[in-house]
Amino acid sequence: MSEAPKDPHDRLFLDTFSNVENATSLIRAMLPESIVEHLDFESLSPSTKHFVDEKLQRFESDLLFTVRLSDGREGLIYCLVAHQSTNDNLMSFRELRYMVRIWDAWLREARSKAEKSKNPPPKKLPPIIPLLLSHAEGGWRAPVRFSSILDGPDSLLEALGSHVPDFELVLMDLKEVSDEELERLKLRSIVRLALLLFKHGRDRRAPFRGRLLTWTTLVGQVLQADGVEALVRIM
Repeated sequence: MSEAPKDPHDRLFLDTFSNVENATSLIRAMLPESIVEHLDFESLSPSTKHFVDEKLQRFESDLLFTVRLSDGREGLIYCLVAHQSTNDNLMSFRELRYMVRIWDAWLREARSKAEKSKNPPPKKLPPIIPLLLSHAEGGWRAPVRFSSILDGPDSLLEALGSHVPDFELVLMDLKEVSDEELERLKLRSIVRLALLLFKHGRDRRAPFRGRLLTWTTLVGQVLQADGVEALVRIM
């Protein structure tokens, strides 16, 4: 497990989405209702653990959340934000590695608790919902489904079917979401401002100061709802 990174993009992500209200706002916007209805957001809790490879901390940030499921069991939500300006075709493989690390850490902790309480160790793992937030220039073009990066004859891959791991990342590609679409999403003001900062942070076509002038109303909403300190932290 890695330490929390200190890059400006990382600070923006961690300062904003370590807050449960902000994380709830983003997660609800990214997930389909068929998944949202199974999550008790009142129980959402951020972990202090990070799982990104140390050498990749300049390019990625992550947050792990625990959440109670509709039947009372535990679920995990893993949000990875990709800061790199280009796509990584093997991102789904990297996310799989992080997910395995999360399960390993969860299992160690669960077994330790079971041993101390004289209970049997767990025989199953909690589901992990893998989220990917991207602000790559030109948009995200790499596969989000793990099976798409397996190389072999189509007939063989089809025959393998459920014999190989497969999952699909829940992607929010900020370069493909217009500012108007972000405004229509049911996001907290500070979340929308943070996503706009991610989206336009590398944009050389328009001076950043000029963009800030168009966000005056939004900035005022953040000040009113979250205060000056919250605004200063993300700016």
